[in-house]
Amino acid sequence: LNVIYGISQLLPKCNTNELQLYTDTIIQSIDNIKNIEKDFTEYRKTGKHSIKYDLVEIDELIQEIVNEYTDMAKRYNIKIIYMKNKKTRVFTDVVKLKQAISNLLSNAIKYGSYHEKQEDNTIKDVVITYVIDVSFTRIIITDYGIGMSSNELKRIGQPFYRSKKIDRQGTGLGLSIINKFATLLKWDLNIKSVEKKGTTIGLTIYS
Repeated sequence: LNVIYGISQLLPKCNTNELQLYTDTIIQSIDNIKNIEKDFTEYRKTGKHSIKYDLVEIDELIQEIVNEYTDMAKRYNIKIIYMKNKKTRVFTDVVKLKQAISNLLSNAIKYGSYHEKQEDNTIKDVVITYVIDVSFTRIIITDYGIGMSSNELKRIGQPFYRSKKIDRQGTGLGLSIINKFATLLKWDLNIKSVEKKGTTIGLTIYS
């Protein structure tokens, strides 16, 4: 929905070539929403998510997500810096992994837009990358925004919990859903944050 909303604001000013690109992105985003809705429908009926394992090209998946969220980042005066690594594949649920990365990147953009200036008087942006090990691949998203206190870190991931320090749209369900995915798919979610310095989140998928 964030992607669709962002594109809708750009449509009145776009040219013919951009229109086709934006249309394709909207269709893809609607497909993503349908997949998420399907999972939640099954969750309500059976009490568990469906899991569909497949080989996922991490580089291609992250690039796809970055492309989708570039316009949203521009609205927050943020630049997404994607630091690519060598190509790698993981065996996991691609729909859930994409939802997880998208949610984490969206949060980084929203809360990363509250910058503290660095000593060199420059503003940092959102950085996304991944590291590869024999037994795992870890996706890392870093922002240099408002950050969180130790008390906030203890509550992060609780359903409906949202920081009250700034006004940002959201349900407070994103991280709690990712935690559910992590439990089901044996991922690991690690969050490090310092107030007024930013937040780094690592999502580890084991081989």
